[in-house]
Amino acid sequence: MVWVYLRSGMSLLAAVCLLTASSSTSHAAIIRDSPNLGTYSYNGFTCFKCPPGTYLERHCTEDFTYSLCNPCPVDTFQSHYSQATRCSPCQTFCLHDDNMEVVENCTSTQDLKCQCKQGYYLHVLHVFTDTKTCKKYSSCTQGKVMIKNGTPTSDIECGYCPDGQFSRDGQCWTCSSCTGENTTLVTPCNATSDVRCHHHPTNGSGDSGTENTDIPTHMKDGNVDVAVVVVPLVLLFLGIAAGLVTCYVIRRKGVKNINRIELGERRISAPLIDRSNSTSSAQPVRTKQRTFSGSSAVSPRPVSSFPDLKDPDTWKLPVFDVLCRRLTNWKRFMRHLPGEAGYTACVNSRCEQIEKEEQGNVREQIHKSLQEWSQWNTDKYVKVDSILDTIEQVIEHDDQLYKDVWDLCCDLAKKTKTAKYSK
Repeated sequence: MVWVYLRSGMSLLAAVCLLTASSSTSHAAIIRDSPNLGTYSYNGFTCFKCPPGTYLERHCTEDFTYSLCNPCPVDTFQSHYSQATRCSPCQTFCLHDDNMEVVENCTSTQDLKCQCKQGYYLHVLHVFTDTKTCKKYSSCTQGKVMIKNGTPTSDIECGYCPDGQFSRDGQCWTCSSCTGENTTLVTPCNATSDVRCHHHPTNGSGDSGTENTDIPTHMKDGNVDVAVVVVPLVLLFLGIAAGLVTCYVIRRKGVKNINRIELGERRISAPLIDRSNSTSSAQPVRTKQRTFSGSSAVSPRPVSSFPDLKDPDTWKLPVFDVLCRRLTNWKRFMRHLPGEAGYTACVNSRCEQIEKEEQGNVREQIHKSLQEWSQWNTDKYVKVDSILDTIEQVIEHDDQLYKDVWDLCCDLAKKTKTAKYSK
């Protein structure tokens, strides 16, 4: 009997041990197979992944223990649990355009974060190439109002005012009602205008009773809103003032245009300005150049001011050297340079790429961009006049740069002309 009980107890203990082992095995299998717990397998062991902000230096040597993880170096990051052996490099600047700004700097756990400036949202230009740009918020058309503000990633949303309201100056206003005595409705309230009421004079008012007067809804019980009288007077005064200013500007502009035409004819007719001292010469006449349709590039000048500098090799190096030392917003300058359609279509992306290739060396960035412009385009575009016209178009407040380039070209033209005659 004792043996029977002992045998039964041993069987029960074995079952408990088997159940415990089975439970542990199942639990281990769950941990090994669940990627959400941050583990991975290596050399037969289950190791914990390195946390964000670190990278893997050495794998674990026991089950369910951490591997050796080191912090990410400066200017690198790791944003999630991983067994990566190195951290990713941080983005150094926002690549999209001038309307994008940095909102969060790069840390060991996240990359540089950029977003569009206030008033702009991220817009996809080309779906297949994933080309994006910051686009200005839209404006609601007449009869609609903004029902949802824009965000850095989405445009505003426009809609109509609820029933019983109309839109004015981008806001919803409650429709008025024709409730005055002897007043009837003429035009009901709609999406863009309030109601219009019609007043029927009484016999005791002194009127014949046949004349009808439209009464705006802001006239209540015979009292006229002050705005009804003041606003027309203010508008009339502003109109008269605007007319006088316009006449004055047109008159002044006409005189300037006559002088400009005379000086412009003088400038074009002379193939070369002969000066004894270029540094003391007066500022050359500057005429605003038109731009290509749908482009920011200026159109090529049909008549050259420097016919002796027809060969670009005679002026490129010294003129490019001045631009490399003096230009500030050089990418905007390159976008305005005239060129063939193939060049103007990719000038933005090439400027961004050159800035990355020559990072930290602004002069080399400018020189490389100018060299590409001179190599990709024909003589119709690659001439001194294109440089001068672009300076005039882009750098409107730096007359000195325009004059310095003009004086330099005059000196080069004189030397070229002298060398040609001496042969």
